[in-house]
Amino acid sequence: MRLRIRLDMTGVWVPFDYRRGIQAFIYSCMDRATGKALHEGEPGTIKLFSFSRLMGKSVRQGPGSSYTGTAVLVICSPYELILTEIFEKIRRTGHIELYGSFIPVLEMKSIENPGYSGTVGYRTMAPVTVYTTEEDGFHRYYSPEEDDYADRIQANIARKYEQITGTPMTEYFNMYMTEDIRKRVCTYKGFRYTAYDFTCKIDTVPLVHSVILDCGLGARNPAGFGMMDLVRTRMK
Repeated sequence: MRLRIRLDMTGVWVPFDYRRGIQAFIYSCMDRATGKALHEGEPGTIKLFSFSRLMGKSVRQGPGSSYTGTAVLVICSPYELILTEIFEKIRRTGHIELYGSFIPVLEMKSIENPGYSGTVGYRTMAPVTVYTTEEDGFHRYYSPEEDDYADRIQANIARKYEQITGTPMTEYFNMYMTEDIRKRVCTYKGFRYTAYDFTCKIDTVPLVHSVILDCGLGARNPAGFGMMDLVRTRMK
């Protein structure tokens, strides 16, 4: 499930590393018990929510961007409670708070997953990062052009699937990259992450498609990485 929020961002300035601010707003919407359960989950669990980039026209201004009109933010999670708490706080206040700015919310809409089966086209709403941590503590990032990239994506989806359903993922999963791959270097809490925007085709069952739409692909989803959207025409 996802929540689509249209904002009046006219004249609002945000730093390039605004993901941290959006994440902080999301946590601020949660009931204390919900936030604590999510933030202090069992070791090895994944925090299952993500959000898109701020989608709207902006101009570069110093170490950030100033928006010139409306912008759209989309938040996703397999847990309806998280999205309900965000919805209710915005309904009460009429705004979101981001870096000291109270940004009016013009419209909110809940979106259910369409339940597609088979091969579906996807595009990134936030760049995907896939990495392993080496013995020296440094990250080794993987590119969509590497042969095992799809396998690493599948392994990550399988972890999310098992956490949501309580059962191992045995369904088939095939991912096909397109040539439309763009490298991004993103900053989050002072750390630089290598990530990629792309379109792809994924062939799987409806429940796995729902995991993709509700959780995102790759790592660091709660930090604003990996959220996916459907390409509006089915892929053959």
